[in-house]
Amino acid sequence: MSNGSGLFTLTKPENNNPHLVKLMQSYNTDQQIKYLHLEAEVEVLLQQLHAMKLKQNSIPTPKKDN
Repeated sequence: MSNGSGLFTLTKPENNNPHLVKLMQSYNTDQQIKYLHLEAEVEVLLQQLHAMKLKQNSIPTPKKDN
């Protein structure tokens, strides 16, 4: 969403940190879009990692007979 000055305004609820909003508004729209895309990519990767950990933890490990 543009704020009329050509700057992109963050609208995600978790980004209501005034310092972060002020910092992001100091960058141009293209840089903000790139940042948001990277942020989304990181979120997807974290979700994939979490899913892999859950899958790994659900696989029973064979017990060794000594």
